[in-house]
Amino acid sequence: MFGISSFEFLLILLVALMVLGPDKLPKIMRTFTKVMFEFRRVKTDFQRVMNTELAFQEQVEREQQQKKLERGIQARQQAEQQAEQQARQQAAPDIETQPRPDADQQADPVPDASTGGLTQTPLLAETDQAPQPVTPAPSATQVTESEKPEIKGAGE
Repeated sequence: MFGISSFEFLLILLVALMVLGPDKLPKIMRTFTKVMFEFRRVKTDFQRVMNTELAFQEQVEREQQQKKLERGIQARQQAEQQAEQQARQQAAPDIETQPRPDADQQADPVPDASTGGLTQTPLLAETDQAPQPVTPAPSATQVTESEKPEIKGAGE
C-alpha cells in the first residue's frame, strides 16, 4: 500500500495496540479507513479534473493551430492570386505597347540585284525617308529592249 510489507504492517498494528489500548484501536481504525477512502476519492476527483483540463487545453491548442494553418493557407492563396494579377497586369501593357505593323510601315521583301536574294527594306519610321521605287534586277533569261529583234510584218 505505501511501500510497507505485511510484516512491517503487523508490527505497526502491534505497536498501535499497545500504545492506544484495545478499546480505542477499533475506533481509530474506522476513522483511518474513512480518511483513506476520502483521500482516494479526492485524489481520483483531482486526477479527473486535471485530465479534463489538460484535454480541454490540448483541444484549444489544436484549434488554434488549425486556425493558424488555415490563415497561412489563405494568405498563401491570396499572395498567389496577387502575384498572378500582377503578372497579368505587367503582361497586358507589354502586349498593348508592342508596335503593330501598319500597311505603311510593313517591310516587304524585294529582290536585291547585288546579292541576288531577297532583302527587307527598312521601315519608314526607321529611315524617315520615303521608299524609293524598286526595279527588278535583270535575269539571264530576260531580254532588254535594245536586244529585241525587229519584226517587220503586215502592219507596215
